[in-house]
Amino acid sequence: MLRVYLFLQGILVGVLVAAPLGPLALWCVRYTLTQGCWYGLAAGLGAALGDAFYGAVASLGAGVVSGELVRYQTAFRLLGGLLLVFVGWRLWRTRLEGPVLWTAKRRTARGLLGAFLSTLALALSNPMTAVAFLGIFSALRLSASVSLVWGVLVGAWLWWVGLTLVVGGWRARLDVRTLVWVNRVAGVLMAGFGLLVWLSLVMS
Repeated sequence: MLRVYLFLQGILVGVLVAAPLGPLALWCVRYTLTQGCWYGLAAGLGAALGDAFYGAVASLGAGVVSGELVRYQTAFRLLGGLLLVFVGWRLWRTRLEGPVLWTAKRRTARGLLGAFLSTLALALSNPMTAVAFLGIFSALRLSASVSLVWGVLVGAWLWWVGLTLVVGGWRARLDVRTLVWVNRVAGVLMAGFGLLVWLSLVMS
């Protein structure tokens, strides 16, 4: 019974961490609009696994690992900001030259894997997520548990599934020209997130 309770609490925590709009949400929305719901779901799975990883770090290895993350947070934030600016630049340069249809089985598998891995990399580039988990776990007085970590994964994944399905409903109304601008706007916002990270480092 305790495991079920911790699992349900983990679902709540997973939703709380995944819900704020930021680079990961923007990345998943962009995949959904430009390439379809399956790509958005693959990207969401990568984001959920990244959250679950840092949830596990905070829950099962809070003492040593989280302390090291705080110690080197400046370097992590610097690299994370650089990654966001690079991703934004690549999105701005992306060109779509026709209907965005993915029919070849091999190409679809490769694209889904790319969506998953790229989002997972973005999620892992922000190890301060573990510190956020530590704060939530402490506030809710949650004890270390594998069930809690599984709950975080399921909660985050449910959030990304919901977001993808909502955004995917708009995709059929967009033409290629609009999708090009989706990439460009996403690129500017991603780079903006990266610059804000650097600005916060300068201000601190």
